Amino acid sequence: MTERRRAARVLLLDGEDRLLLLRGTDPATPGVDWWITPGGGLEPGESTGEAALRELAEETGLREIELGPVVAYDTVAFSFQGRRYEQEQCFHLARVLGAGAGVEPVVGSGLGYGTGSGAGSGFGTGSGFGTGPGFGTGSDSPGGADEPEEHALLLTAKWWTVRELMATRETVYPSGLGEFLEQLLTDGPPVLPVRLSGGV
Repeated sequence: MTERRRAARVLLLDGEDRLLLLRGTDPATPGVDWWITPGGGLEPGESTGEAALRELAEETGLREIELGPVVAYDTVAFSFQGRRYEQEQCFHLARVLGAGAGVEPVVGSGLGYGTGSGAGSGFGTGSGFGTGPGFGTGSDSPGGADEPEEHALLLTAKWWTVRELMATRETVYPSGLGEFLEQLLTDGPPVLPVRLSGGV
């Protein structure tokens, strides 16, 4: 059985135009890990912007954020802990503000991948959904957010330059993220969100 859901993710930039990614793993596939953008499932009644900010705070502790428009979207199918998901995702562009721009985010304890099922200035406007395996840290995470196995799913956080994203051989979702980030930094946000083609 496939669970269908909506999710919001964040393309978070610091003052040096580096992108924040989180390294995660699936307990069902030991030894395999990947890098993803912060984000997760929408809770009932949440907008994508509200979900993006909540997930970012839960996963990294970062709250001084300028949230911009949705710049990309997609639908992705993936499995996690043996369960199948089909997920519509949107990517909000965002930037760390003030003193927070120099802070190294830390993935906190108790953070896992939730499966919420509910339906800014300086960046322009837009709307839509995005791509890549994505799980949030909501209280509706598989097995409950307080279970010990949830604590190790997000392993670390790192700021990436465009050059690092282009050169890495590690698995990064969505694929082509380096090229898309370079385009965003060169041309600014698109008038309408673009569909990303990188799957899981």
